[in-house]
Amino acid sequence: MSSSDSTSSTTMLASMRCPQVRCGRGCVVAEPSSIRKGLTHVRPALRHASHRKDGTAVADTGRHSSVARYTRTVACQAEALARDVLQAIRFLTILGVGPAARFMGVGTGDRPQPPLADCIHVFPVVGALVGALAGGVWLLAGVAGLPPLLAAGLAVAAAAVLTGGLHEDGLGDVADGFGGGRTRDDKLRIMRDSRIGSFGALAVVFSIGLRVAALAALPVTLGLAALVAAGALSRATLPAILWRLPSARTAGLAADAGRPSTWQVGMAAGVSVALALLLLAPPAAAAATAGAALGAAAVAVIACRQIGGHTGDVCGAAQQAAETAALIAVVALS
Repeated sequence: MSSSDSTSSTTMLASMRCPQVRCGRGCVVAEPSSIRKGLTHVRPALRHASHRKDGTAVADTGRHSSVARYTRTVACQAEALARDVLQAIRFLTILGVGPAARFMGVGTGDRPQPPLADCIHVFPVVGALVGALAGGVWLLAGVAGLPPLLAAGLAVAAAAVLTGGLHEDGLGDVADGFGGGRTRDDKLRIMRDSRIGSFGALAVVFSIGLRVAALAALPVTLGLAALVAAGALSRATLPAILWRLPSARTAGLAADAGRPSTWQVGMAAGVSVALALLLLAPPAAAAATAGAALGAAAVAVIACRQIGGHTGDVCGAAQQAAETAALIAVVALS
């Protein structure tokens, strides 16, 4: 840009009564805020300026506009991720996130509550949160001088309370249905019954007992890490089950959730494995990952043979099996 061009541009801006500022090298440029206030018919070529060796101004809007677009994209993606996490917390736990959800617009009239399938890839994040809160109870009980077995029982109970017994309820229903039903329809009917039978009670007791025993066998710091890792790994199996198995019912929570995409399954798995590697030694992280996968796979295989697919109860049972197996695997390598 020549000096005459700079002078003519300055004169034009002055005629439009646009406030002017001088950069550090003395070049006159238009103040960006004045352009945003209504001078949209004047291209803000001088909004950002760089300089040649001779001191003349050079228009440099492309790079800054690209940065602005990138910043807006990142902000939108972060907001969408936050909405997904809030939606997953509302579904998987009893934690009160109402104010935060309303602030983000989740479930309001202008932004309806997203379907469950939209947030399933962040289930491991919620699982890690539940594990961390339960681990906090475990630490406090240890500081209070409680025996390891009692401290572990309080931690497992805290995790169950935080989730409202969602997964334990699914495990009990699956055990009652698969153990007491003769035909496929009988099994599905029993699984819908809110009452718990002998098979369901035994399954829940065994699940809680094994987790308490496994946690009590670990040192305090390792137990905390194992709770967080197992919580994340076990919730990461849920997208995989919904993706791999057909729905056993035409209606229901799991059927309405639909089939998650491949990237959602991969993201859930990647996040959970990364957390396990971050919190545990590599051998223990590998063992916990393998244990969670095998536990959930065992439930999935049994469900396919019994009812031909998945339900919400099957997902709950798979989570319980995966978490229990992951904790036992950590104990085996500790």
